[in-house]
Amino acid sequence: MKLVGKNALADFEAPVLAKRRLTLWCKEVSAAKWRDQKDLLEQHPSARASGNTVRFSFDAQGVYVDALVCYAADVVCIERVGVVEGLSV
Repeated sequence: MKLVGKNALADFEAPVLAKRRLTLWCKEVSAAKWRDQKDLLEQHPSARASGNTVRFSFDAQGVYVDALVCYAADVVCIERVGVVEGLSV
């Protein structure tokens, strides 16, 4: 998949472990070949999807990524990166 919006990750202030997890997620997404939501959820079972919007939560690191996924175009567009509610980073 082509990953768009990586600037949001670079601008997000987080501890080193959270940044490392987000970097790993970028590599996973870039290597992914998701044809549909089922493929995505097989690789990321904790992800929550609503239409084409997907939230990838990394609770151990206390962060999440909201992204739009266009399976037909093989594109994932990062919309927002944030702190998981109730957790602190």
